[in-house]
Amino acid sequence: MKNKNILYVIIGAIVVVGAVIFFNLPHEGIRQIQTAKTTNSTRQSSGQSHSQVKAHKHKVDHFTKSHEHIVNKTTDRTSSSQDSNIGKYGNKGLYTIPSEYQGSWYCSIVINDDKVSKLVGHITLSDHQFNGHNVYIRDDSFNASPDSEVTKATGSWLCGTKFDKTLNIDDWNDMSGNRANNYQVGNIDGNRVLFEHQGHSGNLVPYFTSKALANKYSSDEAAQKLNELAQKAW
Repeated sequence: MKNKNILYVIIGAIVVVGAVIFFNLPHEGIRQIQTAKTTNSTRQSSGQSHSQVKAHKHKVDHFTKSHEHIVNKTTDRTSSSQDSNIGKYGNKGLYTIPSEYQGSWYCSIVINDDKVSKLVGHITLSDHQFNGHNVYIRDDSFNASPDSEVTKATGSWLCGTKFDKTLNIDDWNDMSGNRANNYQVGNIDGNRVLFEHQGHSGNLVPYFTSKALANKYSSDEAAQKLNELAQKAW
């Protein structure tokens, strides 16, 4: 009888151990699968978020380079009486920027594909200059030859034109006008705004007459309203 009791105990222990193994191993496997799915999902979500941020940053970088294309020129800041560029390569003289575009303008955001990014900066337009650099009238018959001498000589020149309500500031050798920066004057809540549309990137930048106003209209809601106003202006 004693031996039978010992045998029953051994059999019972084997059954308990087997049950523990049977019920625990699958659950652990499920937990591992769930953990793997969660990790993979997190990685995918993180990857998508990183991709979106990278793409958005690229647009802002693209805008910045496009803006430098027009703004950061190295032309001589000479007066019209001393300007040796006039009369060469289709240069017909200084262009007079319309008064409604003149002044110092400040921005705090850039808009691209309904996405808004911070971009603090300013531009200044005067009688014949854009950010202190002379703007000229280009002869329509001028042919922007790929000749290196012409390209080098006129590489830093700006030309100005106006079509209807739009002011264009462009590179001298861009005969297509596709790279020009286009400007429209508008109004939001009684405040003047200068819309700048970048030919390079399609970015839209709203400029205001003060930094305070630029900061005031830097929210996503304000950007949406400005974007809608700009679309109507063009």
